[in-house]
Amino acid sequence: MQQQIIHLLCTKGSCTLSFHGRPHILSEGHCMIVMDSHISDLRPDPECILYQILLPVEQQVRCLPQSGYGICGALHLFMHPLFRLEAEHMALLTHDFQEVEYRMEHTPEAYRQEAFVLAMQTLYTDVLNMHASLFGE
Repeated sequence: MQQQIIHLLCTKGSCTLSFHGRPHILSEGHCMIVMDSHISDLRPDPECILYQILLPVEQQVRCLPQSGYGICGALHLFMHPLFRLEAEHMALLTHDFQEVEYRMEHTPEAYRQEAFVLAMQTLYTDVLNMHASLFGE
């Protein structure tokens, strides 16, 4: 079975989930990026708006920014997978998640993979920047 990374961004309401067997609440303004095998029982409330991207690990590596912080930032992200965003950061990440979705739906097949990788690199650059500001570099 192929390992996958799940990217979650809650922009309204909340959802409950089990992370490593322990209950967690992902509420408005929270972002979480983890191995999908670490999450179970994902249950959004009726008002919840939850953006989700499921990505094979191999593809995520291709999407990481090519800066020196890319791999170190990804490792640090896995140490602190759930984090709360300020309103300004949430607006930016919401746009990034929507851009990934838009690119997948509106890019011709011949260029879809390249457009997806570029959109994900932007998303990761923003996530890693926000994460570093919250948890230190």
